Amino acid sequence: MEILIIGDVFSKLGRKACEMTPKLGRTYQKDANGDLLRYNDNQVKAIFNALELSPVSVIQGPPGTGKTTVITEIVFQILAREPQAKILITSQTNNAVDQVLENLIKNNIQVARLAGITRPKSKIVAKHTMARKLEGWKQEIRKNAIANFTNLDCPSEEESTLHKNWLDAVASLKENGNVKERLLRSIRVIGGTCNHVASSKYLAYNFNFDYVIMDESGKATLAESLVPIVMGKKLIMV
Repeated sequence: MEILIIGDVFSKLGRKACEMTPKLGRTYQKDANGDLLRYNDNQVKAIFNALELSPVSVIQGPPGTGKTTVITEIVFQILAREPQAKILITSQTNNAVDQVLENLIKNNIQVARLAGITRPKSKIVAKHTMARKLEGWKQEIRKNAIANFTNLDCPSEEESTLHKNWLDAVASLKENGNVKERLLRSIRVIGGTCNHVASSKYLAYNFNFDYVIMDESGKATLAESLVPIVMGKKLIMV
């Protein structure tokens, strides 16, 4: 079975782009042995078209054809070209979102998972919810502050007070504060279900993405699909 690449139906060059021989140049994703993955011709075309066609490209393929692998390479390629690009990974189901995010995490791509009351089932992805990321950041700051203070020779009373106040300030940071907003804006890849990304608790962030990658897009209703679509400049449907 092969991945079928459907070109950008809105682009005048869509048909031509799909037919031309694509050249990716450098690839980034590695296998379990640390070797660069080799992509078949259809996977290369899918990655190439997702990058070159605008505003919409579609990748279609049955299970087992490597669509998650293709999505991961697409993210690598986007961030290599546009380091400041904001990417939304979305789907109708939590499982589909987590499957893609888990593969990105395994490839050392920083992500943030938008989640409601229910935590992601994937233990790997669960560590990357906003609450966990903020707590991890606070722990790292605290660890570095203590290490730096320990290295001081005979710290003064003023330095000791400053150190204590800094640790207290870090510990008091709330998940709904400005730090959370800054942390979220610093992460290039965000993941969440089609409906959840429109939650009222994210209104302050005014989400705007350069790329929206919708996995299992055929399962989403029109209404569900429109939610993330209007948040992005370019849409890649899988």
